[in-house]
Amino acid sequence: MTFINKIVIETENTIMTANEVEGKFCCRDIIVEMRESEGGIKCYVTAQETPVSYVQLYFKKEFSDNALLLGDAWERSYGELGWQKQPYSGIMPWYFFAKDNAKTYAYGVKVRPSAMCAWHVEKDEICLILDVCNGTKGVKLNSRRLLAAEIVSSEYNADVFS
Repeated sequence: MTFINKIVIETENTIMTANEVEGKFCCRDIIVEMRESEGGIKCYVTAQETPVSYVQLYFKKEFSDNALLLGDAWERSYGELGWQKQPYSGIMPWYFFAKDNAKTYAYGVKVRPSAMCAWHVEKDEICLILDVCNGTKGVKLNSRRLLAAEIVSSEYNADVFS
């Protein structure tokens, strides 16, 4: 997975784009840290007082606009899953695949994240939405460091679904 293009943070009252400062993405008292781990990238969220609702991570899209997308359903599917053309207007919970000619790309989060995680593919970017809400309200971290999710990705030089 390539570098982060931007991070957008949503609180109960506002939506803000974080600024990168010394390798951390900061906005008011909220800090989002991305740390490489074995096989992935860990995303940590810290806030002193501001309740955080959503963190949106934007990555550069590595596949073409002709790639087909395959995602999942939140709980179970009812026969509606299948390869979709872009632009795909829905969200893809937990993981998704992109099949682009002879390459297949896989993006996801490791099991047991501390956020509800969903992917959305845009024109030039991939967005991972981390819902860290506590019910309908933003989570009050009180300076605690939350491991929101561990992001994983892979690229295969073959159509692995043939």
